[in-house]
Amino acid sequence: MNGQAQKRKASFDHSATAENNDSMPSASKISKPLDENEAKGTSSYHGMFYHLQLGMIILLRAFNLHCERQLPKFEITMENKDGGKFDDIVLHYENATVPKGTVYIQAKHKDPVGKLKSITHHDLLSGLTSKGPYSIPTYFASYLELQHHREDLSEHNANVLKASHRYVLCTNVKVDDKVTIIVPQAQPSADGISPLLDSIGGKSYVINQQNNTIQNRLRKTSLEELGKMLASCIKDKKEINGEDCYIFQLYSDLIGACVEKVKPGVYKLIEQPQSTAGKTLAGMIQTALGSKKDKSNAPKEKPEATHILIASRFEKLLSNSNSVNEPYAKVDAMIEQFSDKFLLVCGTKNDTELLEQALGLMPPWVNDKKDKFENLQNILLHALRENPRDDINLENIKKKFIELKVNDSYCKIEKSTKRYLDGESNLYSTIALEPCSLRSLKIHNFFNEKSCDRIHRYYTTANMKMSSVIVKQTAQLLDYNCLIVDSTGGQLKDNLCTVLLDVMKFISEVGLSTNTIITILGALDEELLANIENHARANIIKLIVIEQVAENDLPEDCLLVSDLTKESREQLFERYKQLFLFETTIALNQIVRKTDSLSMLCKVLERYGHQIDQNEVKNINQRNFQTISSWYIPRSLQPYNDDETKSENSVVESKLRFDGFHGNYSEKPSFDSLILPGQDTVERLDVAITSQASLNYQMPYKFSNQSKVHIILDDAGCGKSSYFTWLASYLSRNDPSLCVIRMHAFKYSADFNELQKAHLTPVDDITTIRILFRLFQLTLFATTVSILSAYESNEIRNQAKQTVQILAVSGGKVALDDGTATTLSLSVEQLLVVRLFVEKLNSSQFVIIFDGFDEIAPHYKDFVMSYLGRLATFAGIHKLYISSRPYNFIAELKKTFHNCEIYQLSPFSMIDQLNLIYNYLWRMSADWKKCRKNDRYRVLYLLYVLNFRRMSKLMSTPLFLYMRCAMLLPILERYVDFSSRTVERAISDQQYIDQLQLVSNFVEQKLVILNADKCGTTDTALLIPALQQLTLSANKDRKEKLKLFAILTLFHEEERKRLLSNEEQLLVTNYLKEILQGNEKTGIILGLLDDIPQFGHRIFAEYFAACWLFGNKDRFREVDFFRSRSYWTDEFSLLRDFFDRMVLRESIGCELHMAVLNRSNAQVDDILHTSPVAVEKKDALGRLPLHLAVVDKRLHHRTVTGKLIRRINQCEGWAFRLECIRLCVCFWKNQNDSHAVKT
Repeated sequence: MNGQAQKRKASFDHSATAENNDSMPSASKISKPLDENEAKGTSSYHGMFYHLQLGMIILLRAFNLHCERQLPKFEITMENKDGGKFDDIVLHYENATVPKGTVYIQAKHKDPVGKLKSITHHDLLSGLTSKGPYSIPTYFASYLELQHHREDLSEHNANVLKASHRYVLCTNVKVDDKVTIIVPQAQPSADGISPLLDSIGGKSYVINQQNNTIQNRLRKTSLEELGKMLASCIKDKKEINGEDCYIFQLYSDLIGACVEKVKPGVYKLIEQPQSTAGKTLAGMIQTALGSKKDKSNAPKEKPEATHILIASRFEKLLSNSNSVNEPYAKVDAMIEQFSDKFLLVCGTKNDTELLEQALGLMPPWVNDKKDKFENLQNILLHALRENPRDDINLENIKKKFIELKVNDSYCKIEKSTKRYLDGESNLYSTIALEPCSLRSLKIHNFFNEKSCDRIHRYYTTANMKMSSVIVKQTAQLLDYNCLIVDSTGGQLKDNLCTVLLDVMKFISEVGLSTNTIITILGALDEELLANIENHARANIIKLIVIEQVAENDLPEDCLLVSDLTKESREQLFERYKQLFLFETTIALNQIVRKTDSLSMLCKVLERYGHQIDQNEVKNINQRNFQTISSWYIPRSLQPYNDDETKSENSVVESKLRFDGFHGNYSEKPSFDSLILPGQDTVERLDVAITSQASLNYQMPYKFSNQSKVHIILDDAGCGKSSYFTWLASYLSRNDPSLCVIRMHAFKYSADFNELQKAHLTPVDDITTIRILFRLFQLTLFATTVSILSAYESNEIRNQAKQTVQILAVSGGKVALDDGTATTLSLSVEQLLVVRLFVEKLNSSQFVIIFDGFDEIAPHYKDFVMSYLGRLATFAGIHKLYISSRPYNFIAELKKTFHNCEIYQLSPFSMIDQLNLIYNYLWRMSADWKKCRKNDRYRVLYLLYVLNFRRMSKLMSTPLFLYMRCAMLLPILERYVDFSSRTVERAISDQQYIDQLQLVSNFVEQKLVILNADKCGTTDTALLIPALQQLTLSANKDRKEKLKLFAILTLFHEEERKRLLSNEEQLLVTNYLKEILQGNEKTGIILGLLDDIPQFGHRIFAEYFAACWLFGNKDRFREVDFFRSRSYWTDEFSLLRDFFDRMVLRESIGCELHMAVLNRSNAQVDDILHTSPVAVEKKDALGRLPLHLAVVDKRLHHRTVTGKLIRRINQCEGWAFRLECIRLCVCFWKNQNDSHAVKT
C-alpha cells in the first residue's frame, strides 16, 4: 500500500472509530464544516465519502449490468497499489467485447465551499513537482512506472492483444472550456465502460493526441523521469538491467547515444551528446546529481563517481540501438497508448448526490433500500480498511445480498416454508421416504433434466403438506432448496404473480436459481400459469405446482405406506398408538396398512392426527353429557319392581313441616322466620351438591357382573335418557378404547321399517353384523346431526349398504373381503369406518346403549327385540344396555335376553329433588348465588314444601320437577326479596299442578322466551295490545305446527294418512322445510331426521299429539283409528292421559274423573263417600269415571253394577263386555250387586 493509500486508510479507520467501528459512514451522517478554515481541515472526509459513494455506484452499476447479462463477471478492489496513481477503485471485468478488462479509477473531490474553480490548462499540464491533483503528466509518469508489472505485457500471457485497460480520473470539478483543445469531450467507447460511468454524472474527456503541447509535455515528463532514475542509479551504484524500470527500455536508444563504455558493464556519460534529447537528458542528470551534493563543502568528485553500471543483458540492448535520430519513438507509442486508455470525468455529482444516485441503483427486489444500502457499504469500507484483494467479487456481493435479507417476499416465503414443512402443525414433517422410491417419481426426472421446461404440474391425491414433504425430500436428493408458496389463501392469493416475479428475479440475480425449486400449492388458472411460466423461463428457475385430484382420479405417482423408511414407519405407528376417531381410540397400524396409499395415511392423520390427547373434548358421548352436566343429578339403580307404591314420598310427606304464615297477611316474613331443614337433610344436601359439582360419578357395581345385557325400565320423565347420557360418557371416559354407541331407538324407525319388510328373521351371523354396521354408520353420521333430510340420511344408508358387502364372518370373527373392497372403490372414510368396526368387534370392545325401546313399539317391537336378542349372543358385543317404559315387556325381555339384569332408577329422593331445585336456581338466579347458604336452604325448603303440596307424586319425576323449576324462577323473582331477606305470603297461594299443567306452562314459557329474549322484545313491550295480538297469533301458528309435527313423530305412516287431511299433510311438508332452513326456534324441536321431527323429549310429542286429538275430538266417530287396538296400546297411555286431562279442564263437576286419572284410591273413596252420584257424572265427552278407570289397571278391584257396565262411551263409542269385567273398578264401597258381575 503506497503512502497516499495508507493515509486514506488511517482516515477511514479514524472515521469508523467515531462511528462505532462497524457503523457505516455516509455523507448524511457527517456534520458539515462551519467555516472555510474548518473545511480545509475536513475536506479529506468529503473526499473519502466521494470515494466510497463512487465505489458503491460502480459496484451497483456493475451488478445491474451483470443482472442484465451484459457483464458476466466482475471484481472490485479498493486502494489497489497495482493501480499506481489510479488506485482508489480498480474494477476487473469481462463482457462480450472484452474477455478481460480492468478499469483503474482515481477519485478527486473538492468540497464545494464557495464557488468551485474550474480545471485550467495549467492544472492539467503541471509537472511532477507540482503535485497537482489533475496533472496528466503525473498520471502518465505513474502509468510508466507500472508497465513492467502489467500482466498483459508478460511474454507468458496469451491474451495480450485482447486485454483492455482504462485509466479514469473522476472529479466533481468541471473543466474550463478553454482546455478542451487538449482534452476534448469523449465519445462512447466500445469496451462497455460508458454504462459503468453514466450514473455518476459529469462529462468525459480524452487526451487530444493531435495536440503537440500535451505530447511534448508528456515527453518531457518521461525524460524527467528517466533522468531522475539514471541519477539515482549512478548515485546509489545500482546496476541498470532494464527490468526494474520500464522507462529504461523505452529510452534504451537515447541512453545508448548518451553513454560510452569504460569497461564491460561500466559506462559514463559523454560530455556532448549529439541529439537535443541527449543534451536535455545529460543536463537533467547533472542537475539531479548536483542536487544531491552538499554544495557548501563538497570535495571534487572522482571520475568513477559518475560511472553507470549496466547489466550485460541491457548492455546488449544498448549495443543494438540505432534510432538515435528518433529518441522518442518508443515513448510516443506509450503516450499514444496512455492517451487511448486515459479518461477524464469532470463535473460529477458530489458525495451527497452520489449517495442518492447509488440508492437509486439498488436492485428493484431490495426492500428498505436505505437500510440495506448502508449495510452493503460495509464490504467497501472493509476493503478500504484492510485492502483485501478478493473480497468484492460477484459471488460475495450476491452472498451479501442474501445475508442482508434484502427481499422481504423471499424472506417471508423462506420463513413460512420452514414453518409449513417443519412446524408442529405439519404432521408429516418427521416422515421420511425411501430414496429409491423418490427417484422413481416424475418430479425427480423434472429436477434432474436439462430441458427448457420450467413448470411441472404435480397431480396428487395426498394432501398439500404431505405432497410438499415429498417434493422437498426429492429436491434434497439433488441438492435443491425447496420454497413453498401457498396460492390458496393468505396475502399471496390476490397478488401471487407479482410476488413470484419479485422473488424469482431475486433468486435468479443472486445466483440461487440453480439450486432452488419453488413449489406452489394449489391449482392455478391457465392464464396465470402461463404468465408465471414466462417469468420462470426468463429467470431460469424451476417451479412445481401441486394440484390435488379427486380420490377416483389417477394421481401422477402413487406412493404407498410401504415407501416410508422402516424407521419412519415404526416411529409413526409408535406415535399414534392411540388415535381418536369415530368416538373411540384405536392404533394407527390397526386401520392403516402398508399397502395403503400415502393419500389414505394423510387423510387419517389430517383428520385425526391432531386429536391424540383431546378425546375428552372430542368424544360425542362426553360432549352430550357436558350439555346436561350443569343440572344432572347423579342417579342409582335398583332391581325392577312393578309395585308403583313410592314409600319415599309418604315418608317425606310425614316429615315436611310448614303450617303456613302467621300474623298479618300484608306483612312480609323474614328469612329468619322460615324453617331451616334438619341437620341431617342439610348435610346430605351438602354432599349431594358437592358430588354433583365434581361429576365423578361411579359405575353402579351391578353393571360389573357377568351379565352382558342390562335393561332399565321406568316411566316417562324419570331420567332414563339422561342416565344413559351419563353412562355413555362414563364408559367412553373410563375406557377410551371402547366403541360406545348410544342409539336412540326412534331415530332408526325408517331402517327398522325397511329391515322388517325384508323378512330377515331369523337373522344369521353375517346379516346381524351387516345390520349392526348400518346402524353404526347411521349413529356416526346421521342420528347425531340435528338437521338431516331424508335424502341426506338415505345417502348415508346407501354408503353403508355398499360397504357391508366387504364384511364376512368366519369362526366367530369379522373379516374384510379386500378383493371386493377394491372393486367397490370405497372412499377413505368408508374404509376407516369399516376397519374400525371390524377391529372393535373382534376385540370385544363394542358397547351398545339402546335408548327408548318403547318408542318403536308396537310397529317394530318384535323385529327389533329379535335382532337385539341375536346381537347379544355375538361375542364381539361387550355390553348391551336397553331402556324402555315398562309397557308389559318384562316377560318378552327375559325370554329374549337370557341371564339379563333388569333395573329401574332409584326413586328421585327428597335430597335429589332439593338438589335439582337448588342447582336450577344457582344457574338461573344471580340473587340466589349472592345470598347466604342458610338463607338459600330456608327458601329452598319453603319452595320444596309448597311445591310438594301442589305436585305430590310428580315431584319424584325429574322431568316434571325440572319443568316446575322453570316456573319457579318468575315466582321467586316476584315473591322473594333477597336484598331485604323477606318473602311475600302470597307465595303460598298457588294451586295444585298436574302433569298437563306442567308441560303446558313449560311450553308457554318457551314461547315467551322466543317472543321476548330471542326477538329482542322486552316484557313491557309485550303488554302493548297490538303486539299482544301479533304474539298470540304467532304462538297459535307455532302450536299448530308442533301438533302436526307430533302426529308425524308418534304415528306410523298408514296411521298418519288416516288421521291427517290432505290439507294438513301438505302443510306438514311445508313446515318441514322450515326446520331444514333452521327457522324452527321454539327449542322444543331439536332437529330433523328422515323427514321426522326430533322432539327434545318424547313427552312433548305426546303432549302436542294430545292437543291435536283434543282439537279434532269431533272427528273421533269418523276416524276408526280411535276404536282400533293401535290407539289403545300401552305406548299411547301418556298421550291418552294428556287428552283426558284436557277434556276434564272443560268438564264441570268431574272431580271423580280427575281422581281416577291421578290414580288416587283415597281420593276416589272420599268423593264416593261424600257424593255417591258422582259415579254417574259424565265429562264433556259423555264419559263416565268408569270409562276412564277401566283403562287403568292399577286401582283396587271392586264390584260394579250391570247398569253402569252397559253404559256406552259416547266419545269412543264402546261399552264394557263381560270379558272386560275383571279390569273394571267399583267406586261404591257399600253397594253390592254381585248378580250383575256374575251374569
